[in-house]
Amino acid sequence: MIHLQLFNQDHLQEFCDSVIINRGHLSELGWIEYGNQIVVKSVFTDIIDSPEYIFYVIRDDDKFVGMIETKDSEDSVKLGYWIDKDHRNKGIATQAVKMLTGLVSKPVIADTTLTNPASIRVLEKAGFVKYREDKVAIWYRFAT
Repeated sequence: MIHLQLFNQDHLQEFCDSVIINRGHLSELGWIEYGNQIVVKSVFTDIIDSPEYIFYVIRDDDKFVGMIETKDSEDSVKLGYWIDKDHRNKGIATQAVKMLTGLVSKPVIADTTLTNPASIRVLEKAGFVKYREDKVAIWYRFAT
């Protein structure tokens, strides 16, 4: 069963482990290819202290399977997510996105690269509609 947990320091080690395991895929998505857990912990600790971000751990039962976050702006909330490579293509990201859109009160937006068809499917299955596209990315908003 998929559920979201608000990220806290107790999740940091399993998050770092998963980032290291998934660094090839994450670098394709625009993440920096972090070299080791010390760097991952340092960078992420700085980000989670930022007041505009809220991070959630995605769990399948009790197993860490990914992250989903919101970045708050004045008029909307931007959504981002990733799923551990061993748990992709199981509908987990779609479920997590649907859960998170139910938690926010502002319009929700997201973007993905044109080269990420899995993320495009997630957003469309979760009820997002495309509102902009260029040579690199597609922008979506949640259809409320």
